[in-house]
Amino acid sequence: MLADGKEDERGRFGLTMPRLYIVGRSLSDPCFGAIDGLELTRQPDGCDAAVVFTDGEGGSDLSTLTNSVERMHAALASIKLGRIGRLMVITDFGSLNGRRWKQTQSTWESNLGVSLDSVEGMGVLIVEILAKSAALQGVEVFVLRQGNHNTDILGPWIEKTALLTTAEYAAMQDPTIPDLDGWVVMNHDPTGEFRSAIDTLGWLT
Repeated sequence: MLADGKEDERGRFGLTMPRLYIVGRSLSDPCFGAIDGLELTRQPDGCDAAVVFTDGEGGSDLSTLTNSVERMHAALASIKLGRIGRLMVITDFGSLNGRRWKQTQSTWESNLGVSLDSVEGMGVLIVEILAKSAALQGVEVFVLRQGNHNTDILGPWIEKTALLTTAEYAAMQDPTIPDLDGWVVMNHDPTGEFRSAIDTLGWLT
């Protein structure tokens, strides 16, 4: 913030380099390779934002699912204790894969709601509910759903999301669209089956 309380045009964090608390990924992961102007750490102390990967680093059994929910709880606890004001969650389409919405239309949109077909899907839904609860408490929440993690998308998405101003975050909201109502959720689905209110690729260019 500037001396008069206004935000610096260069980003939410003004002149300082944003410090990101990374949860669920090694800092050597390729998705971080192209990130510039951000400091990454595995410790929450002194961080401005948190990035939570809810699928761990491989595997899809119940223990991995449990770990994802536990990581989310840990990140939220760190947010409450520190100055973290922005939460980025990287997840998948597990909360939508039941495809009951196919009875209504062939392409999913956020007003069609969740659709579960597995225990893993329930875990993803729990993580998303926790993210929404953080948004209701004033945290700036972004969620990115991907079928398969694309390192070419993830790095730029994390960087741009971290550097947005609060005004830019607010401008993306739309109370008539569930995925933009008090938080921002984007889907990156090259197949086009899971539609996104904000086109991820277009937003990044």
